[in-house]
Amino acid sequence: MRPLTYVFGCFFFALLASATVTFGGCSSNDSPAPADASLDSPAEGGMPDVAVVDAGPDAEQDPDVYPAKHQPIAQLDNFGGPVLDHVQVVTVTFNDGPDGGPEPLATLFNKFDDTIVADAWWAQAMAGYGVMTGTSGGHVALPDTVSNTNITDDQLKQYLQAQVTAGALPTPTTETLFALYFPKTTSITLQGAGSCSAFLGYHNSASIQLEGGTVEAAYAVLPRCDYGQGPTQLVKDTLVTASHEFAEAASDPHPEVNPAYYLQSNDAWVLEGDGQGGEVGDLCDFIGALRYDDNGYTVQRIWSNQAAAQSKDPCQPTDDFSPPRFYYGAAVRTEHVTVGVNGQPSDGYLLVKRGKTASFQVNVFSEAPLPSDLHFYVGVPKRGATDPSDMAALSDGVTATLSIMTGHNGNAAVLAVTVASTAAMIDDFFVVRSVLASDDFHDWPVILRVQ
Repeated sequence: MRPLTYVFGCFFFALLASATVTFGGCSSNDSPAPADASLDSPAEGGMPDVAVVDAGPDAEQDPDVYPAKHQPIAQLDNFGGPVLDHVQVVTVTFNDGPDGGPEPLATLFNKFDDTIVADAWWAQAMAGYGVMTGTSGGHVALPDTVSNTNITDDQLKQYLQAQVTAGALPTPTTETLFALYFPKTTSITLQGAGSCSAFLGYHNSASIQLEGGTVEAAYAVLPRCDYGQGPTQLVKDTLVTASHEFAEAASDPHPEVNPAYYLQSNDAWVLEGDGQGGEVGDLCDFIGALRYDDNGYTVQRIWSNQAAAQSKDPCQPTDDFSPPRFYYGAAVRTEHVTVGVNGQPSDGYLLVKRGKTASFQVNVFSEAPLPSDLHFYVGVPKRGATDPSDMAALSDGVTATLSIMTGHNGNAAVLAVTVASTAAMIDDFFVVRSVLASDDFHDWPVILRVQ
């Protein structure tokens, strides 16, 4: 699913005088906090209260080893469901042109769908998920019975069944993905949420009854979300959404009935994404995410388990940067906890009691030598900021201090988090940000759990 997000362009760099941040009076968390959590270790209540003097056993590692040792980058969990290993995209448009003529952008959508799942972007984005080259499943222009209507997801499943039964849509296989490009006046409702206000697109699957049995067919819902940005930007935004949903549908085609790849083992990286989903597109749809130019099409970078396991940028591809960019970060060693009523295991947490200070090890890494030292900041990514050092606040009564302001591969630091006795017992998301240039920085996300 792709909730409503915003895309930012260039950032301008300005150094802060200190890497100490006192958080103010707001909380940034786009999804509800887990109902319950406990440490998966003997030390009750989180990290012990220690002075900020020891960066841990990996302090000051060899700076010529790339990358330096650090906590692993999160991996999407494999829940065992199938993937669309050779996806066949059926492009579906509606005859909403003048006098019931073809969709004016049908030719563009058809060409995009035919090529995007068979090019280099697709191969790099899908690395590590068992998804290979896709093909076109055909183009279908349906009569426009959807303009000026509101359709629920359940109604959409019934609609797909009716169109397949009538022969208007091709008989789906286990590799089919119906890509539904709706007119601007069509509204879609999913679990009570509306298109273009709560989400820009989503994917799901429907059990389609055929003469020989039932096929679980994947589909991608692609609304036309017009915010007055002009026709060129409208098309660009629609294709970014399509690329997001195609990648998620291929790696997790049946999210309701038989999930495949989804991040459930590290809540912090989910919040670093759009905060409302843990699929391959969600995790790279964060503030400051730069889009990818794929032979003239604007698409999204996609989370690659393979790249993350190698300590490379998990949001792929990255071969369009000039000069080439190296991945780096200040990795915070977080706690492994169990969350929720079902005891779901998750990394990404820092546990601190009210009225206490706790210290956490941070290791700086990069996949190759960097041209200069990194600058470090602590805070919450801020929408609309034009300066990577401009960070939003966490809860009132929380202070986070990083022991170094600058550093390079192999350095170690200590993140000291102090929580006032009056602080609220909540979860707060924030990041340790490493900045190389105004448009070149990376975040390591964590969740502070105040106890």
